[in-house]
Amino acid sequence: MSMVKSLESHKDLQGFIDRFDNFLFDCDGVIWHGERAHQRAKFDRLGIQADLDEIFGSAYATALYLKRILKFPDDKKVYVIGEKGLEDELASENLKFCGGTTDKDVGAVMCGFDMHINYKKLAKAHRYLHENPDCHFILTNDDSLEPSRSCMIGDRLDTDIAFGINGGLSTLLVLTGVVTRADISQTSSQDLTRVCHRQLG
Repeated sequence: MSMVKSLESHKDLQGFIDRFDNFLFDCDGVIWHGERAHQRAKFDRLGIQADLDEIFGSAYATALYLKRILKFPDDKKVYVIGEKGLEDELASENLKFCGGTTDKDVGAVMCGFDMHINYKKLAKAHRYLHENPDCHFILTNDDSLEPSRSCMIGDRLDTDIAFGINGGLSTLLVLTGVVTRADISQTSSQDLTRVCHRQLG
């Protein structure tokens, strides 16, 4: 654990914060624990004024993109590679979706975070895209943030911190999720964050 600097003093924390212009937060496990319904209350407790229509993640943004920007046809479906949260957001916008057998009505393939991604899902997505030249393929969008002035804050080494490292970002591991100090000492140096802190707030 000698490679990991623990931010304990106010001076250490302020020095760390001053190094960056942008912070990316994994929300669940870092800012809050629980379902989307609890997010507004958490912001209130943190003293952050936020309306429900200002609180959304990539799944919600993608559902809005399909519905309002692409004007996705009512007779088409979205083939989902991902978790239930993606389906919930599509349903909230009255968008039809599937993820089972091949469906001729699929007009878009949406790909988000999927803890159970596998060859079968990717092969099916490829088939929809290959067989229908009008089928939309939607992933996360590129941005113009400067990686050297950005920091990914998360509670998991294998997802949040790996994302930051692979993206060329600095990282801050908070010990409010699944990772403990003991886990840090057992992690190989190339997968390891450089900085950790007990929690946010």
